[in-house]
Amino acid sequence: MSSCPVALPAGHFGALTLVGDELHFVDTSDGVVRAVESAGLGVPVPMGLGAGADLRTAANDVAGRVAVLDPARSLLHLVDPAPAPRRPITVPLPPGQYDAPVAAGSVVVVVNRTSGRLFTYDADGRQTDDKPLPPDGGTARVVRGEDSHIYVDGGQGAHVLVVAKDGKVTDVPVVPPAEKKDQPVPAQPAPGQGPVAPPAERRGEDGRPGQDTGTDRPGPSKPNPPPPPVTPPAVPASPPGAPPGVSATGEAGAVTVAWSAAPANRAEVTSYRISWAGGSRTVDGGTRRVRITGLANGTRYTFTVVAINKAGTGPGASASATPAAAAAAPALTVSNRDGTAALSWTRPDLGGGELAHYVVTGTGFAQQTVTGTSASYPGLTAGNSYTFTVRAVTRTPDGQTREGQTASRTITVPAPTITISRGRDTSSENCHEPDCAEVNVTMKGFAPNTRYAIRLSSSSNTNVRTESTTTGADGSATYNELNYDVPGQTVWVSVQTPDGRITSNRIRWT
Repeated sequence: MSSCPVALPAGHFGALTLVGDELHFVDTSDGVVRAVESAGLGVPVPMGLGAGADLRTAANDVAGRVAVLDPARSLLHLVDPAPAPRRPITVPLPPGQYDAPVAAGSVVVVVNRTSGRLFTYDADGRQTDDKPLPPDGGTARVVRGEDSHIYVDGGQGAHVLVVAKDGKVTDVPVVPPAEKKDQPVPAQPAPGQGPVAPPAERRGEDGRPGQDTGTDRPGPSKPNPPPPPVTPPAVPASPPGAPPGVSATGEAGAVTVAWSAAPANRAEVTSYRISWAGGSRTVDGGTRRVRITGLANGTRYTFTVVAINKAGTGPGASASATPAAAAAAPALTVSNRDGTAALSWTRPDLGGGELAHYVVTGTGFAQQTVTGTSASYPGLTAGNSYTFTVRAVTRTPDGQTREGQTASRTITVPAPTITISRGRDTSSENCHEPDCAEVNVTMKGFAPNTRYAIRLSSSSNTNVRTESTTTGADGSATYNELNYDVPGQTVWVSVQTPDGRITSNRIRWT
Protein backbone atom coordinates (compact mmCIF):
# COMPACT_ATOMS: atom_id res chain seq x y z
CA MET A 1 0.00 0.00 0.00
CA SER A 2 1.31 3.48 -0.87
CA SER A 3 2.55 5.61 2.00
CA CYS A 4 3.16 8.74 -0.09
CA PRO A 5 0.90 11.72 0.56
CA VAL A 6 -1.43 12.53 -2.32
CA ALA A 7 -2.98 15.96 -2.87
CA LEU A 8 -6.67 16.02 -3.78
CA PRO A 9 -7.91 18.24 -6.61
CA ALA A 10 -9.26 21.54 -5.33
CA GLY A 11 -12.90 21.34 -4.29
CA HIS A 12 -12.99 17.53 -4.14
CA PHE A 13 -14.07 15.47 -1.14
CA GLY A 14 -14.64 11.84 -0.27
CA ALA A 15 -13.12 8.99 1.76
CA LEU A 16 -10.34 6.40 1.66
CA THR A 17 -11.03 2.66 1.52
CA LEU A 18 -8.96 -0.50 1.24
CA VAL A 19 -9.69 -2.94 -1.59
CA GLY A 20 -7.61 -5.99 -0.79
CA ASP A 21 -4.38 -4.32 0.31
CA GLU A 22 -4.63 -1.43 -2.17
CA LEU A 23 -5.73 2.02 -1.01
CA HIS A 24 -8.44 3.77 -3.03
CA PHE A 25 -10.01 7.23 -2.82
CA VAL A 26 -13.80 7.36 -3.23
CA ASP A 27 -14.37 10.81 -4.72
CA THR A 28 -18.01 11.50 -3.84
CA SER A 29 -17.78 14.99 -5.36
CA ASP A 30 -17.32 13.41 -8.82
CA GLY A 31 -18.87 9.97 -8.27
CA VAL A 32 -15.66 8.11 -9.13
CA VAL A 33 -13.11 5.78 -7.47
CA ARG A 34 -9.36 6.33 -7.93
CA ALA A 35 -6.52 4.07 -6.88
CA VAL A 36 -3.93 5.80 -4.66
CA GLU A 37 -0.62 5.35 -6.44
CA SER A 38 2.91 6.51 -5.65
CA ALA A 39 2.65 9.23 -8.30
CA GLY A 40 -0.79 10.44 -7.20
CA LEU A 41 -4.38 9.44 -7.82
CA GLY A 42 -5.00 6.91 -10.57
CA VAL A 43 -7.46 6.89 -13.45
CA PRO A 44 -11.02 7.70 -12.28
CA VAL A 45 -13.43 4.77 -12.43
CA PRO A 46 -17.10 5.87 -12.54
CA MET A 47 -19.17 4.37 -9.72
CA GLY A 48 -22.39 4.74 -11.69
CA LEU A 49 -24.02 6.55 -8.77
CA GLY A 50 -23.46 10.23 -9.50
CA ALA A 51 -22.00 12.68 -7.00
CA GLY A 52 -23.24 13.31 -3.46
CA ALA A 53 -21.76 15.02 -0.43
CA ASP A 54 -23.74 12.71 1.93
CA LEU A 55 -22.48 9.40 0.50
CA ARG A 56 -20.73 7.27 3.16
CA THR A 57 -18.12 4.64 2.40
CA ALA A 58 -16.95 1.53 4.25
CA ALA A 59 -13.26 1.48 5.19
CA ASN A 60 -12.76 -1.99 3.67
CA ASP A 61 -14.04 -3.80 0.58
CA VAL A 62 -16.65 -6.57 0.35
CA ALA A 63 -15.08 -9.29 -1.77
CA GLY A 64 -13.54 -6.67 -4.06
CA ARG A 65 -16.47 -4.26 -4.10
CA VAL A 66 -16.72 -0.93 -2.27
CA ALA A 67 -19.78 -0.47 -0.03
CA VAL A 68 -21.26 3.03 -0.43
CA LEU A 69 -24.33 4.12 1.54
CA ASP A 70 -26.73 6.78 0.24
CA PRO A 71 -28.53 7.78 3.48
CA ALA A 72 -30.80 10.32 1.78
CA ARG A 73 -32.44 7.59 -0.34
CA SER A 74 -31.85 4.58 1.98
CA LEU A 75 -29.78 2.72 -0.63
CA LEU A 76 -26.67 0.54 -0.22
CA HIS A 77 -24.45 0.34 -3.32
CA LEU A 78 -21.73 -2.24 -3.93
CA VAL A 79 -19.33 -0.69 -6.45
CA ASP A 80 -16.56 -2.35 -8.50
CA PRO A 81 -13.38 -0.16 -8.49
CA ALA A 82 -11.65 -2.17 -11.24
CA PRO A 83 -10.62 -0.34 -14.46
CA ALA A 84 -13.35 -2.24 -16.37
CA PRO A 85 -15.98 -2.24 -13.62
CA ARG A 86 -18.95 -4.49 -13.26
CA ARG A 87 -22.32 -2.81 -12.89
CA PRO A 88 -22.94 -1.62 -9.33
CA ILE A 89 -25.29 -3.61 -7.13
CA THR A 90 -27.95 -1.49 -5.43
CA VAL A 91 -29.76 -2.75 -2.32
CA PRO A 92 -32.90 -0.90 -1.09
CA LEU A 93 -32.88 -0.47 2.69
CA PRO A 94 -35.82 0.05 5.05
CA PRO A 95 -36.45 3.75 5.73
CA GLY A 96 -34.52 5.21 8.65
CA GLN A 97 -31.31 6.91 9.76
CA TYR A 98 -28.21 4.87 8.92
CA ASP A 99 -24.59 4.85 10.06
CA ALA A 100 -21.76 4.39 7.57
CA PRO A 101 -21.42 0.76 6.43
CA VAL A 102 -18.79 -1.54 7.97
CA ALA A 103 -17.32 -4.32 5.83
CA ALA A 104 -15.15 -7.37 6.48
CA GLY A 105 -14.30 -10.10 3.99
CA SER A 106 -17.51 -11.02 2.21
CA VAL A 107 -20.05 -9.32 4.48
CA VAL A 108 -21.19 -5.73 4.98
CA VAL A 109 -23.15 -4.44 7.97
CA VAL A 110 -25.48 -1.44 8.13
CA VAL A 111 -27.24 -0.18 11.27
CA ASN A 112 -30.67 1.47 11.18
CA ARG A 113 -30.68 3.81 14.21
CA THR A 114 -34.36 4.61 13.71
CA SER A 115 -35.58 1.00 14.05
CA GLY A 116 -32.65 -0.18 16.21
CA ARG A 117 -31.83 -3.08 13.88
CA LEU A 118 -28.69 -4.45 12.23
CA PHE A 119 -28.72 -5.83 8.67
CA THR A 120 -26.01 -7.92 7.01
CA TYR A 121 -25.49 -8.47 3.26
CA ASP A 122 -23.11 -10.54 1.16
CA ALA A 123 -21.02 -9.31 -1.77
CA ASP A 124 -23.95 -9.89 -4.16
CA GLY A 125 -26.30 -7.74 -2.11
CA ARG A 126 -28.27 -10.65 -0.63
CA GLN A 127 -29.43 -10.14 2.95
CA THR A 128 -27.90 -12.72 5.29
CA ASP A 129 -29.27 -11.64 8.68
CA ASP A 130 -31.46 -9.11 10.50
CA LYS A 131 -31.08 -8.65 14.25
CA PRO A 132 -32.07 -6.04 16.85
CA LEU A 133 -29.23 -4.06 18.38
CA PRO A 134 -28.12 -5.05 21.90
CA PRO A 135 -30.75 -3.89 24.42
CA ASP A 136 -28.23 -2.13 26.67
CA GLY A 137 -29.29 1.45 26.06
CA GLY A 138 -26.89 4.06 24.79
CA THR A 139 -25.32 3.99 21.32
CA ALA A 140 -24.09 0.68 19.94
CA ARG A 141 -20.70 0.70 18.14
CA VAL A 142 -19.89 -1.34 15.01
CA VAL A 143 -16.23 -2.20 14.33
CA ARG A 144 -14.25 -4.59 12.18
CA GLY A 145 -11.93 -6.92 14.11
CA GLU A 146 -8.53 -8.18 12.96
CA ASP A 147 -10.06 -11.67 12.78
CA SER A 148 -12.33 -10.46 9.91
CA HIS A 149 -15.37 -10.61 12.15
CA ILE A 150 -17.53 -7.57 12.80
CA TYR A 151 -18.37 -6.72 16.41
CA VAL A 152 -21.30 -4.66 17.64
CA ASP A 153 -20.75 -3.42 21.19
CA GLY A 154 -23.82 -2.54 23.26
CA GLY A 155 -23.91 1.00 24.61
CA GLN A 156 -23.39 -0.18 28.20
CA GLY A 157 -20.97 -3.01 27.42
CA ALA A 158 -23.38 -5.78 28.53
CA HIS A 159 -23.78 -7.43 25.09
CA VAL A 160 -21.72 -7.96 21.98
CA LEU A 161 -23.12 -9.02 18.61
CA VAL A 162 -20.59 -10.99 16.58
CA VAL A 163 -21.03 -11.04 12.79
CA ALA A 164 -19.39 -14.11 11.31
CA LYS A 165 -17.85 -14.35 7.83
CA ASP A 166 -21.10 -15.78 6.46
CA GLY A 167 -23.05 -12.76 7.73
CA LYS A 168 -24.83 -14.60 10.56
CA VAL A 169 -25.13 -12.67 13.83
CA THR A 170 -24.61 -14.15 17.31
CA ASP A 171 -25.50 -12.38 20.56
CA VAL A 172 -22.71 -12.90 23.10
CA PRO A 173 -23.63 -11.57 26.58
CA VAL A 174 -20.80 -10.18 28.64
CA VAL A 175 -21.28 -12.01 31.99
CA PRO A 176 -20.30 -10.11 35.17
CA PRO A 177 -18.08 -11.89 37.80
CA ALA A 178 -19.90 -14.62 39.73
CA GLU A 179 -21.13 -13.64 43.17
CA LYS A 180 -20.38 -15.72 46.33
CA LYS A 181 -23.17 -18.08 47.27
CA ASP A 182 -25.07 -17.28 50.44
CA GLN A 183 -24.33 -19.38 53.55
CA PRO A 184 -27.24 -21.62 54.71
CA VAL A 185 -29.53 -19.98 57.27
CA PRO A 186 -30.57 -22.08 60.31
CA ALA A 187 -34.27 -22.95 60.40
CA GLN A 188 -36.39 -20.56 62.44
CA PRO A 189 -39.53 -21.47 64.40
CA ALA A 190 -42.84 -20.50 62.90
CA PRO A 191 -44.81 -17.87 64.79
CA GLY A 192 -46.46 -19.41 67.88
CA GLN A 193 -44.20 -22.46 67.93
CA GLY A 194 -41.49 -23.36 70.36
CA PRO A 195 -37.86 -23.79 69.47
CA VAL A 196 -37.17 -26.13 66.60
CA ALA A 197 -35.10 -29.04 67.75
CA PRO A 198 -32.26 -30.22 65.61
CA PRO A 199 -32.62 -33.66 64.06
CA ALA A 200 -31.84 -36.46 66.51
CA GLU A 201 -28.46 -38.03 66.13
CA ARG A 202 -28.65 -41.63 65.18
CA ARG A 203 -26.52 -44.12 67.02
CA GLY A 204 -25.56 -47.62 66.21
CA GLU A 205 -26.28 -50.72 68.26
CA ASP A 206 -23.21 -50.09 70.33
CA GLY A 207 -24.52 -46.63 71.23
CA ARG A 208 -21.95 -44.77 69.22
CA PRO A 209 -22.93 -42.29 66.55
CA GLY A 210 -23.23 -43.95 63.23
CA GLN A 211 -25.32 -44.39 60.17
CA ASP A 212 -28.91 -45.51 60.44
CA THR A 213 -28.97 -49.06 59.19
CA GLY A 214 -32.60 -49.68 59.99
CA THR A 215 -35.10 -50.44 57.31
CA ASP A 216 -37.98 -48.48 58.78
CA ARG A 217 -36.76 -45.13 57.33
CA PRO A 218 -34.51 -44.36 54.42
CA GLY A 219 -31.23 -42.66 55.18
CA PRO A 220 -30.51 -39.05 54.15
CA SER A 221 -29.68 -38.56 50.45
CA LYS A 222 -26.65 -36.59 49.32
CA PRO A 223 -27.43 -33.38 47.31
CA ASN A 224 -26.23 -33.22 43.73
CA PRO A 225 -23.29 -30.80 43.24
CA PRO A 226 -24.20 -27.56 41.35
CA PRO A 227 -23.20 -27.47 37.70
CA PRO A 228 -20.09 -25.42 36.93
CA PRO A 229 -20.82 -21.88 35.68
CA VAL A 230 -20.93 -21.45 31.93
CA THR A 231 -18.18 -19.08 30.80
CA PRO A 232 -19.05 -17.28 27.56
CA PRO A 233 -16.35 -17.15 24.94
CA ALA A 234 -14.01 -14.19 25.35
CA VAL A 235 -14.59 -11.40 22.86
CA PRO A 236 -11.19 -10.22 21.61
CA ALA A 237 -10.21 -6.57 21.55
CA SER A 238 -10.49 -5.00 18.14
CA PRO A 239 -9.09 -1.80 16.61
CA PRO A 240 -10.90 1.38 17.64
CA GLY A 241 -13.81 2.80 15.74
CA ALA A 242 -13.64 5.96 13.66
CA PRO A 243 -13.36 9.17 15.73
CA PRO A 244 -16.72 10.97 15.59
CA GLY A 245 -17.21 14.67 15.09
CA VAL A 246 -14.04 15.39 13.11
CA SER A 247 -13.89 19.09 12.13
CA ALA A 248 -11.30 21.38 10.54
CA THR A 249 -11.12 25.17 10.79
CA GLY A 250 -8.77 27.23 8.64
CA GLU A 251 -6.82 30.34 9.64
CA ALA A 252 -3.74 32.13 8.33
CA GLY A 253 -1.28 29.41 7.30
CA ALA A 254 -2.79 26.85 9.67
CA VAL A 255 -5.78 24.58 10.34
CA THR A 256 -7.14 23.39 13.69
CA VAL A 257 -8.43 19.80 13.62
CA ALA A 258 -10.76 18.59 16.40
CA TRP A 259 -12.54 15.28 17.11
CA SER A 260 -14.34 13.30 19.83
CA ALA A 261 -13.21 10.10 21.52
CA ALA A 262 -13.20 7.06 19.24
CA PRO A 263 -14.94 3.83 20.40
CA ALA A 264 -12.19 1.86 22.20
CA ASN A 265 -13.54 -1.65 21.43
CA ARG A 266 -12.22 -3.35 24.56
CA ALA A 267 -8.70 -1.87 24.42
CA GLU A 268 -7.74 1.64 25.50
CA VAL A 269 -7.05 4.12 22.71
CA THR A 270 -3.35 4.94 23.07
CA SER A 271 -2.92 7.52 20.31
CA TYR A 272 -4.49 9.35 17.38
CA ARG A 273 -2.81 9.96 14.03
CA ILE A 274 -3.76 12.96 11.90
CA SER A 275 -2.62 12.86 8.27
CA TRP A 276 -2.92 15.22 5.33
CA ALA A 277 -1.25 15.83 1.98
CA GLY A 278 2.21 16.84 3.04
CA GLY A 279 2.51 15.32 6.52
CA SER A 280 1.10 13.55 9.55
CA ARG A 281 1.17 13.95 13.31
CA THR A 282 0.59 11.48 16.15
CA VAL A 283 -0.77 12.60 19.53
CA ASP A 284 -1.65 10.75 22.74
CA GLY A 285 -5.00 9.13 23.31
CA GLY A 286 -6.27 11.93 25.53
CA THR A 287 -5.85 14.66 22.91
CA ARG A 288 -8.92 15.95 21.07
CA ARG A 289 -7.54 18.94 19.16
CA VAL A 290 -4.36 19.80 17.23
CA ARG A 291 -3.24 22.88 15.28
CA ILE A 292 -1.42 22.13 12.01
CA THR A 293 0.86 24.99 10.90
CA GLY A 294 3.05 25.73 7.90
CA LEU A 295 0.21 25.30 5.39
CA ALA A 296 -0.26 27.24 2.16
CA ASN A 297 -3.00 29.86 2.17
CA GLY A 298 -5.65 29.24 -0.46
CA THR A 299 -4.94 25.47 -0.69
CA ARG A 300 -7.65 23.06 0.45
CA TYR A 301 -6.43 20.27 2.75
CA THR A 302 -8.24 17.09 3.83
CA PHE A 303 -7.33 15.83 7.31
CA THR A 304 -7.94 12.19 8.29
CA VAL A 305 -7.95 11.15 11.96
CA VAL A 306 -7.50 7.50 13.00
CA ALA A 307 -7.42 6.00 16.51
CA ILE A 308 -4.90 3.37 17.58
CA ASN A 309 -5.02 0.76 20.37
CA LYS A 310 -3.13 -2.45 21.09
CA ALA A 311 -5.30 -4.32 18.58
CA GLY A 312 -4.42 -2.04 15.70
CA THR A 313 -5.47 1.08 13.81
CA GLY A 314 -9.12 1.87 13.29
CA PRO A 315 -10.87 3.43 10.28
CA GLY A 316 -10.38 7.12 9.59
CA ALA A 317 -12.76 10.04 9.63
CA SER A 318 -12.00 13.16 7.61
CA ALA A 319 -12.73 16.87 7.36
CA SER A 320 -11.42 19.55 5.01
CA ALA A 321 -10.42 23.19 5.43
CA THR A 322 -8.54 25.87 3.51
CA PRO A 323 -6.07 28.17 5.30
CA ALA A 324 -6.55 31.82 4.46
CA ALA A 325 -4.99 35.00 5.86
CA ALA A 326 -6.62 38.38 6.25
CA ALA A 327 -6.15 40.60 3.20
CA ALA A 328 -3.29 43.10 3.26
CA ALA A 329 -3.96 46.85 3.45
CA PRO A 330 -4.68 48.48 0.06
CA ALA A 331 -2.37 51.22 -1.26
CA LEU A 332 -4.66 54.24 -0.78
CA THR A 333 -4.48 57.77 -2.22
CA VAL A 334 -6.88 60.65 -1.40
CA SER A 335 -7.19 64.05 -3.09
CA ASN A 336 -9.49 67.06 -2.78
CA ARG A 337 -11.15 67.79 -6.10
CA ASP A 338 -13.48 70.80 -6.04
CA GLY A 339 -14.55 70.10 -2.47
CA THR A 340 -14.92 66.36 -3.07
CA ALA A 341 -12.60 63.73 -1.59
CA ALA A 342 -11.52 61.36 -4.38
CA LEU A 343 -10.23 57.99 -3.08
CA SER A 344 -8.50 55.32 -5.14
CA TRP A 345 -6.52 52.21 -4.19
CA THR A 346 -4.93 49.08 -5.61
CA ARG A 347 -6.23 45.56 -5.03
CA PRO A 348 -4.20 44.08 -2.12
CA ASP A 349 -2.97 40.54 -1.50
CA LEU A 350 -6.15 38.72 -0.45
CA GLY A 351 -4.32 36.05 1.60
CA GLY A 352 -5.86 33.11 -0.25
CA GLY A 353 -9.43 34.33 0.14
CA GLU A 354 -11.95 35.68 -2.37
CA LEU A 355 -12.84 39.38 -2.41
CA ALA A 356 -16.32 40.09 -1.11
CA HIS A 357 -16.15 43.92 -1.05
CA TYR A 358 -14.28 46.92 0.32
CA VAL A 359 -15.42 48.94 3.32
CA VAL A 360 -14.70 52.69 3.00
CA THR A 361 -15.11 55.27 5.80
CA GLY A 362 -14.61 59.04 6.07
CA THR A 363 -14.77 61.41 9.03
CA GLY A 364 -18.32 62.67 9.35
CA PHE A 365 -19.59 60.63 6.39
CA ALA A 366 -21.59 57.40 6.09
CA GLN A 367 -19.69 54.16 5.52
CA GLN A 368 -19.61 52.88 1.94
CA THR A 369 -19.41 49.29 0.66
CA VAL A 370 -17.96 49.01 -2.85
CA THR A 371 -16.58 46.27 -5.07
CA GLY A 372 -14.39 48.54 -7.24
CA THR A 373 -11.20 50.36 -6.31
CA SER A 374 -12.45 53.95 -5.97
CA ALA A 375 -14.93 56.01 -3.97
CA SER A 376 -15.75 59.71 -3.43
CA TYR A 377 -17.13 61.91 -0.67
CA PRO A 378 -18.51 65.31 -1.80
CA GLY A 379 -19.19 68.25 0.47
CA LEU A 380 -15.84 68.83 2.13
CA THR A 381 -15.74 71.96 4.29
CA ALA A 382 -12.83 74.35 3.97
CA GLY A 383 -10.56 74.46 6.97
CA ASN A 384 -11.50 70.92 8.16
CA SER A 385 -9.40 67.75 8.29
CA TYR A 386 -10.79 64.35 7.17
CA THR A 387 -9.47 60.83 7.70
CA PHE A 388 -10.44 58.16 5.16
CA THR A 389 -9.94 54.38 5.53
CA VAL A 390 -10.29 51.38 3.20
CA ARG A 391 -10.13 47.66 4.03
CA ALA A 392 -10.91 44.53 2.02
CA VAL A 393 -13.42 41.94 3.25
CA THR A 394 -12.78 38.41 1.96
CA ARG A 395 -14.44 35.01 2.10
CA THR A 396 -12.28 31.98 2.79
CA PRO A 397 -12.89 28.86 0.68
CA ASP A 398 -14.59 27.41 3.79
CA GLY A 399 -17.17 30.22 3.78
CA GLN A 400 -15.75 32.32 6.61
CA THR A 401 -15.75 36.12 6.33
CA ARG A 402 -12.49 37.84 7.18
CA GLU A 403 -11.73 41.56 7.71
CA GLY A 404 -8.52 42.74 6.03
CA GLN A 405 -5.94 45.23 7.25
CA THR A 406 -6.90 48.90 7.08
CA ALA A 407 -5.30 51.63 4.95
CA SER A 408 -5.73 55.23 6.24
CA ARG A 409 -5.09 58.70 4.83
CA THR A 410 -5.83 62.19 6.27
CA ILE A 411 -6.28 65.38 4.23
CA THR A 412 -6.93 68.98 5.31
CA VAL A 413 -9.14 71.25 3.20
CA PRO A 414 -7.56 74.74 3.21
CA ALA A 415 -9.67 77.60 4.57
CA PRO A 416 -10.58 80.34 2.01
CA THR A 417 -8.07 83.21 1.92
CA ILE A 418 -8.03 86.66 0.31
CA THR A 419 -4.80 88.59 -0.26
CA ILE A 420 -4.63 92.19 -1.56
CA SER A 421 -1.78 94.44 -2.71
CA ARG A 422 -1.42 97.84 -4.44
CA GLY A 423 -1.27 97.36 -8.18
CA ARG A 424 -0.32 99.60 -11.11
CA ASP A 425 -1.29 103.26 -11.22
CA THR A 426 -4.51 104.06 -13.00
CA SER A 427 -7.30 106.61 -13.09
CA SER A 428 -11.03 106.65 -13.59
CA GLU A 429 -14.04 108.88 -13.18
CA ASN A 430 -13.96 108.42 -9.41
CA CYS A 431 -10.26 107.75 -8.90
CA HIS A 432 -7.72 110.50 -9.58
CA GLU A 433 -4.01 110.65 -10.19
CA PRO A 434 -1.45 110.63 -8.73
CA ASP A 435 -2.82 108.53 -5.83
CA CYS A 436 -5.13 106.24 -7.84
CA ALA A 437 -4.00 102.65 -8.34
CA GLU A 438 -5.51 99.22 -8.85
CA VAL A 439 -6.23 96.92 -5.86
CA ASN A 440 -4.97 93.44 -6.75
CA VAL A 441 -7.18 90.70 -5.18
CA THR A 442 -6.16 87.01 -4.97
CA MET A 443 -8.75 84.43 -3.71
CA LYS A 444 -7.94 80.79 -2.82
CA GLY A 445 -9.85 77.90 -1.28
CA PHE A 446 -13.31 79.01 -2.28
CA ALA A 447 -16.01 76.87 -3.83
CA PRO A 448 -15.19 76.11 -7.45
CA ASN A 449 -17.03 77.79 -10.29
CA THR A 450 -18.92 80.07 -7.95
CA ARG A 451 -19.67 83.81 -8.36
CA TYR A 452 -18.72 85.98 -5.37
CA ALA A 453 -19.25 89.68 -4.56
CA ILE A 454 -16.00 91.47 -3.61
CA ARG A 455 -16.42 94.51 -1.36
CA LEU A 456 -13.67 97.11 -0.99
CA SER A 457 -13.65 98.84 2.41
CA SER A 458 -11.54 101.59 4.02
CA SER A 459 -11.11 102.99 7.47
CA SER A 460 -13.50 105.82 6.56
CA ASN A 461 -15.97 103.95 4.30
CA THR A 462 -17.24 100.41 4.90
CA ASN A 463 -18.34 99.94 1.31
CA VAL A 464 -16.20 101.96 -1.06
CA ARG A 465 -17.19 99.75 -3.98
CA THR A 466 -18.54 96.21 -4.58
CA GLU A 467 -17.86 94.20 -7.71
CA SER A 468 -18.15 90.46 -8.64
CA THR A 469 -15.90 87.67 -9.89
CA THR A 470 -16.20 83.91 -10.44
CA THR A 471 -13.78 81.27 -9.13
CA GLY A 472 -12.25 78.66 -11.36
CA ALA A 473 -12.44 74.87 -11.09
CA ASP A 474 -9.83 74.92 -8.34
CA GLY A 475 -11.75 77.44 -6.22
CA SER A 476 -9.33 80.33 -6.87
CA ALA A 477 -9.65 83.72 -8.60
CA THR A 478 -7.65 86.92 -9.24
CA TYR A 479 -9.30 90.32 -9.69
CA ASN A 480 -7.78 93.80 -10.30
CA GLU A 481 -10.76 95.93 -11.40
CA LEU A 482 -11.10 97.70 -8.03
CA ASN A 483 -9.11 100.93 -7.48
CA TYR A 484 -8.48 103.46 -4.69
CA ASP A 485 -6.93 106.96 -4.29
CA VAL A 486 -7.13 108.29 -0.68
CA PRO A 487 -3.68 108.46 0.96
CA GLY A 488 -3.38 107.64 4.64
CA GLN A 489 -6.44 105.31 4.66
CA THR A 490 -6.34 101.61 5.52
CA VAL A 491 -8.08 99.44 2.92
CA TRP A 492 -9.16 95.81 2.75
CA VAL A 493 -11.44 93.43 0.76
CA SER A 494 -14.07 90.99 2.03
CA VAL A 495 -16.23 88.25 0.47
CA GLN A 496 -19.46 86.82 1.87
CA THR A 497 -19.69 82.95 1.86
CA PRO A 498 -22.34 80.55 3.24
CA ASP A 499 -20.01 79.94 6.19
CA GLY A 500 -19.42 83.66 6.92
CA ARG A 501 -17.54 86.68 5.62
CA ILE A 502 -13.89 86.16 4.62
CA THR A 503 -11.66 89.27 5.04
CA SER A 504 -8.32 90.00 3.39
CA ASN A 505 -5.19 91.48 4.85
CA ARG A 506 -5.15 95.26 5.44
CA ILE A 507 -2.78 97.75 3.73
CA ARG A 508 -2.18 101.46 4.32
CA TRP A 509 -2.68 103.50 1.15
CA THR A 510 0.24 105.85 0.42
